[in-house]
Amino acid sequence: MAHPGQNLYLHLSPDGRVKIGTCSHCVIHEEGRPERSWDPQGDRELDFDRDALLKALRNLGVNVVIEEEYVCP
Repeated sequence: MAHPGQNLYLHLSPDGRVKIGTCSHCVIHEEGRPERSWDPQGDRELDFDRDALLKALRNLGVNVVIEEEYVCP
């Protein structure tokens, strides 16, 4: 799902929100969307295979609803 040699971070908040990405700072430490981020132009700007990850999570019984997408600089 992430490119080889790349870590993928996942943060679950007490209210059930999920943040997933390859930037540990944005996923773990940022509250909400960082001001310096931008909207992706489809999946091609994401640096991990989001659809494959969401499919794998669904297979485990975890359904994720995408509320917001952004790319970390």
